[in-house]
Amino acid sequence: MPLPGSSPYVIKDIFIETPDKVWMVGSRGTILVGNARSGFSNVGFAGDTETLLSIIRFKDKYIVASDYALHIFDAHHLTPLKPWLRRGGTPTPLRVQAVDDVLFYFDYKLGVHRFDGIRWEEIPIPSELLARDFRGLIGRGP
Repeated sequence: MPLPGSSPYVIKDIFIETPDKVWMVGSRGTILVGNARSGFSNVGFAGDTETLLSIIRFKDKYIVASDYALHIFDAHHLTPLKPWLRRGGTPTPLRVQAVDDVLFYFDYKLGVHRFDGIRWEEIPIPSELLARDFRGLIGRGP
């Protein structure tokens, strides 16, 4: 039962590009842009219904991770990010992050990868780190 004043939409990520330009993505294809002073506008395409997990600016593009792939957002539509990360298995994106001219992609099943705009490179994670028991952290796997 929904609570009074509640929304069926859930915000999954916030990216502060500038104090006046804040991006939010979430469930049901939600993409909002704006700020606390002026409010937010829904700029997502009405037909998009996937869950959007993460948004970041990479070079001159906005990259959005959905619940199944990476996309470029042109302020109106989502299109697949190419070249695709070619690795076995279905992607289960967690987050995208950009540092300088490098995009970092975190995936529950496929691990961590970096993208320079041309090619993908896997970042090896030491097995000792993967085997650690991170007590107190709540698992969010698929």
